[in-house]
Amino acid sequence: MKEFKNKDYAIEIRQKIPGYDVMLDVIFRGVLLRLAPSLKVDKVLALASQTDELNGLASLFPKAGLTVVEPSEAMLQELKRQVHFPQAEYLNSRFEEAILPSAYQICSCLLVLQFVENPSFFLRKIYDSLSEGGLLILSFFSNQQLGYWKTLASELGANQQQIQRTYKNQASLMTSLSPQEVAKLLEEAGFTNIEQVCQVLSTFVWIIRK
Repeated sequence: MKEFKNKDYAIEIRQKIPGYDVMLDVIFRGVLLRLAPSLKVDKVLALASQTDELNGLASLFPKAGLTVVEPSEAMLQELKRQVHFPQAEYLNSRFEEAILPSAYQICSCLLVLQFVENPSFFLRKIYDSLSEGGLLILSFFSNQQLGYWKTLASELGANQQQIQRTYKNQASLMTSLSPQEVAKLLEEAGFTNIEQVCQVLSTFVWIIRK
């Protein structure tokens, strides 16, 4: 799980991931807003989350406990300053090394998987951390539609060097994943109910139930 230290990450991610805010709206104002009334959520796990993501979780599940796992101390402190969620627990750790109970009803993992060294182990640990029937909210940057992504990310002001490296040699910056590979990894981890909600160019949003 890669560590990011850039305090301007929230700005840069919107340049690098066209449709980032659409993704958040789909998840929090569409999918989870519809599902929330039927869910009994006592504990939520958020992996390397951003402010808007945590605020979305807090607004939908205000009484639930929230565990935030973030490898960057700087990013963790920034989250603490911007997110007001008294029952939140903040762990400065890589998820792969964190010690967690198997008691979470929801895990939010947005745009993290492509920066994981061992996606198979990572997804299996998420599976083990969820209670039976728990939900994994997963989004990931794939190796699909990179040409269209390159053009739009350039128009939005993303770093040109990183755009070119991603387009020409994605594996030099992150794990190159196809949706088929991710689906196979999820099934190998034990997940059986995979719902592919939407795709915005290279970014996929899936809802997976344990």
